[in-house]
Amino acid sequence: MKPKALFLGILAAGLALAGCGDGDSSTSSTTPDSTGTGSSSIVDSDPWADYDLKTIAELIELAAPYTGEDPSPERYYVAAHIDEVTDEQYGAMTISDETGTLEVYGTYSADGELRYSALQDKPVAGDEVLLYGNLKMYKGEAEIYSGWIIDYASNQEPADPSDYQAMTVAEAREAEDGTLVRVSGIVARRTYASGMSPTGFLLVDGSSSIYVHGAAAANQVEEGNTVTLRGEKDHWILDGEKDAAAEVGYKGSNQIADAYVEENDKGKTDPDYSWVEETTVRDIMRTPLSEDFTGLVHKVNAVIRKVPGSGFVNYYINDLDDATGSYCYSQANGNDFGWLDEFDGKICTVYLTVLNAKCGSTGSFWRFQPADVIDEGYKMDIDQADEFVADYFIREQFQEVYYDDPDLELIQSWSSELLGIDEVLVSYSSSDTDVIWFEEISEQEGGDKILLHTGTKHGTATITVNVVGNSTTTFTLDISYSEPPTYEHISIAEAIAKPVGEEVIVKGVVGPSTVNWDAFYLLDGEEAITCAQGNVEQGVPTIFDSANIGDIVYLKGTRDVWKASSKEYGQICLTDCEVLSVESSGNDWHQDWFIEG
Repeated sequence: MKPKALFLGILAAGLALAGCGDGDSSTSSTTPDSTGTGSSSIVDSDPWADYDLKTIAELIELAAPYTGEDPSPERYYVAAHIDEVTDEQYGAMTISDETGTLEVYGTYSADGELRYSALQDKPVAGDEVLLYGNLKMYKGEAEIYSGWIIDYASNQEPADPSDYQAMTVAEAREAEDGTLVRVSGIVARRTYASGMSPTGFLLVDGSSSIYVHGAAAANQVEEGNTVTLRGEKDHWILDGEKDAAAEVGYKGSNQIADAYVEENDKGKTDPDYSWVEETTVRDIMRTPLSEDFTGLVHKVNAVIRKVPGSGFVNYYINDLDDATGSYCYSQANGNDFGWLDEFDGKICTVYLTVLNAKCGSTGSFWRFQPADVIDEGYKMDIDQADEFVADYFIREQFQEVYYDDPDLELIQSWSSELLGIDEVLVSYSSSDTDVIWFEEISEQEGGDKILLHTGTKHGTATITVNVVGNSTTTFTLDISYSEPPTYEHISIAEAIAKPVGEEVIVKGVVGPSTVNWDAFYLLDGEEAITCAQGNVEQGVPTIFDSANIGDIVYLKGTRDVWKASSKEYGQICLTDCEVLSVESSGNDWHQDWFIEG
């Protein structure tokens, strides 16, 4: 149930105001936003009277000339009742008014940027909608080809205020989805869509924090306001990402949806962060996606980075290594994070929340929303530099097991102007050089570097690492050199002959990447096949980082065909691939069997 204004007299207004021309969406009773135009919160007998509305009968007549591929260049406004949403992905729907019925091929946000499935706040069957779309004929029938949802009014009956349970924010976070909750707290930070239209906000009380979604509510508050609101506890996941989210156990963005603001002191109060735990960006990024902690504020020391793109700006929040981190989730091309510009390139105290996760065939990861940033002139304790370098950089160099010689160049020294660390020196030794040994190449020999090698026998060696700055950190690691595991496998030619959908294991050399999508060729001296990590249903498959050109690998995958939906033939491939083991590296691609001429 949604506490939104009921539709009053809109269809009558549509009949009375039929006319020509393109109206100005800025005159809408609510500000459109690219998450789905929050529905009208103003009780008005004629909320869309300022629009130049057409009736459905008039739209059918106007569509008649457009029988080809291209729709009408003009767009028209129509206010209508949604009879049915026929496609939840594309937002196809059937609409009607007193003059007739019309099909809508697809619907989008008020700015035309986001498809219906990507909208958090969207009309459903039974609601009244204001669409702005162009027209065409399809199989002899008129349709709205692309309808932008400028506004809508919900006809879902509002819940009785007494149905909402008063609770703290912490209790609301733990409430079951669908629970009607009433909470109070301070608005810490608003979120925005295209055009800087508010879409929701982060609510904080003395117990916890949670994201509140709803354009109508977000338009009624400012940061620092103390509010009491009611809404429905929910977990939100983008429709197109639900399958990928299920694979990693991601439950969705923990939030209060369909929010209605009951009280607002209009004040300016700092949020209570006394309950917030201190952590690191790295620990946040390492938190499993199955953990339900979106919307929860953490306190971290972090590097703020502004990275301009083509028509957008990304803002990254990185750990002190200035590498581990993620970007701030923006629906406004980064314009909503312009307030971070003054912190660009600085290490700051950041009150940080994970707003949601991006889930797809390329991988899944957390995305950030900073609640507050304070520049306190952070300086690292130089006496802790050796421990930091050891933890963030030196340990990360090694694998537990090697199956061939990695010929791995290791860090000898580390410094950071950002952290004020001049030089930390690193040295390595092995307990058994027949298993693991270190080669020192002097500057005179053309290197000045240290390389890790495997030796002449299989086994396990203990390596000792000394990291020396103002103080010293020493640690040991057990590293093994083993025979590579082998797997029963078939040739690539046999894999090609298998039926679509059958799982296979093949062996071959990793060759170059493909041109038409992100994948690579696997070659075995007789045949080649394209291999990718994702699957066709999830979209264009994507290469993974566990294989390098020249590796001989055992690879498990599903015999598949990648093709455009409109094509009869496609490209034979292996999808959902997994590298089982790397036998050796630095091999050629068996080019002697290539067809020449």
